[in-house]
Amino acid sequence: MFILNDIDNTQSLEETIVKILDEFRNEWVVDNHFLRLSVSIGVAVYPDDSKDIDELMKFADMAMYKAKSEGRDQFSFFTSILNHKIHEEVDIANDMHRALDENEFVLYYQPKIEIKSGKIIGAEALIRWNHHNKGLISPINFIYIAENTGFILKLGTWIINETAQMISRLNHLGYNDIHVSCNVSTRQFQNLHLYSDIKNAILVNNIDPALFAIEITESVMMEYLDITLETVKKIKSLGAHICMDDFGTGYSSLSYLRQFPIDSLKIDKSFVDDIVQGGDNDHILLNTIIAMGQTLNLHVIAEGVEEAYQMEYLREKGCSYYQGYYFSKPVPEDDFFALVKKNR
Repeated sequence: MFILNDIDNTQSLEETIVKILDEFRNEWVVDNHFLRLSVSIGVAVYPDDSKDIDELMKFADMAMYKAKSEGRDQFSFFTSILNHKIHEEVDIANDMHRALDENEFVLYYQPKIEIKSGKIIGAEALIRWNHHNKGLISPINFIYIAENTGFILKLGTWIINETAQMISRLNHLGYNDIHVSCNVSTRQFQNLHLYSDIKNAILVNNIDPALFAIEITESVMMEYLDITLETVKKIKSLGAHICMDDFGTGYSSLSYLRQFPIDSLKIDKSFVDDIVQGGDNDHILLNTIIAMGQTLNLHVIAEGVEEAYQMEYLREKGCSYYQGYYFSKPVPEDDFFALVKKNR
């Protein structure tokens, strides 16, 4: 902890903090080993933020975590907005446990379409929070909190079970060829129970494991490569489908693709958005990704398709599947059943 006195203005305070950061960025020699450090600094100002020392330390700590969350090796000032945001996040974190117990979480399903036939061949399960007071809450407002608090492990197990139950319900309606995928996070891959959670969900619901799929991003795959690879191989041994999500936005590498037992690639929406209607699309990266997937005998799914001309271009290039608002936004279970019935 640093206490800085005789600071006249914000500019001189920032200059002092930058000097501290630069000092920590220097190379350190310990027992003939060269070390490089970085530091994240949170700043609270007396008397602007508080006159109480304990409260000032708490505020500085909150600001430090903000600096860490924004990439580390930098500083952040405490603000009343930050204070409100953190208290809001604490409220959400506490409320998520109640919400799970009271069945407020629900899964919405976005259809995956075979381009050649126009047939629904699968769906991606996407979580929503149907809050008793606030209504439907998007995952963008609570998933990162679930990740940071570890609640994602409990919530992830629920998602896996519900996905398997959805496949079972589809089977009972006579749809035995529609797979359902769910997203799996970094924290879940760190959890030793992920494999057993998926195995149990498949067995308890008596479903064909080939209809159960997990979607993992490149960044998740690479963060803990050895552990993740081992876990993915075990899940694949069950007969489940493995999909690499948001392909092209992270650590894309042919060597990684060959290491992992991947069945399909999902092309990120940003590449689909590059398609120009009636224009020159010869040099967009989308073409290379589709060709790469075909070379590796992977199913290629384009996500975020919103226009007819995008879907037609994907058809011309040999992309097999797509999902997006052009066919349907994510919908509740009953609406998905209705879409399937109409589609078939």
